[in-house]
Amino acid sequence: MVRIVHFVCVGEEDASRHLAGIAKYAAHEAVLFTAKKSGWCVELQGKISELGMVSRLIEVRDNYADTFARASEEVNGFIAGDVCLALNLATGSRVMLAALEDAVRSQLATFHSPSEYRSGPVCSAFRYIVESSRAREAKVRMMPIWNTSSSFHNAVISSMLDRGDYLSIQELWASVDQLETYPISHDGFRKMFRALMNWIANLPCLKQKVKRGQRFRLELE
Repeated sequence: MVRIVHFVCVGEEDASRHLAGIAKYAAHEAVLFTAKKSGWCVELQGKISELGMVSRLIEVRDNYADTFARASEEVNGFIAGDVCLALNLATGSRVMLAALEDAVRSQLATFHSPSEYRSGPVCSAFRYIVESSRAREAKVRMMPIWNTSSSFHNAVISSMLDRGDYLSIQELWASVDQLETYPISHDGFRKMFRALMNWIANLPCLKQKVKRGQRFRLELE
């Protein structure tokens, strides 16, 4: 079973911006980063408990270096098993959020790179924002995280986003093979696609159909 772990920077924003993503993508755990322990932190933890989920509070200094170091430790502790990390970008210090996202990306790259074509635990991650107003309910919008340093990953993700429909391995290969800068054999594509799936297989936005062969789609709002 895939665990979904949320990382949230506590800020002055309202409760819906802190909690809407946790409620939508049922969290196995929420890790709250704060530069100042306060009654607001306790209140948020209470609301998370009311949702039937557990949370931990991590106190950091409101700077890049400390947040990056502590977040890296937390991420490294989760990626040994099947997990999906969810980053709330709607609350808290912009500097802390940048450090948190960089920590997730760097730890994922380290986890996946030594055995790019291996089988075993899958670790995925995504970011989300929460749009809310008094006139309507909070809306959670997801953005996937993948290995943007890989031209292959970028080409496949771009094809999936551009087409917006369920695509087979053959169709994805054909769309990537059309790019003059990235010719690849079908067998080579399948091998590299398995490596990409190690990054994205646990994403809630990745939908799969198995009728008449596997087909894949990224469903984003």
